[in-house]
Amino acid sequence: MPGKKWGDVRRAVDISLDTLKQLRKRYKDLPVIQYTLKPNQQLMEQSYAAGATFFLEKVPLAIAEVHCSLKYIMIYLMRNR
Repeated sequence: MPGKKWGDVRRAVDISLDTLKQLRKRYKDLPVIQYTLKPNQQLMEQSYAAGATFFLEKVPLAIAEVHCSLKYIMIYLMRNR
């Protein structure tokens, strides 16, 4: 997002949630998938509250499966707009 300093002390989680909130304000119907390496219940709840459509965990050994899932989720979301 314009004006953000990515080297700030703010953690990546805070930046991504802030960015998600800004995206949701501007693009209300845009499907957004939060994709993270270390999920937890609190982060999932914050993501959905900020407007995430789906929340997925990165699984290092299953990258192909995750990408396949993302592809089908996006196709589904785009068809059902």
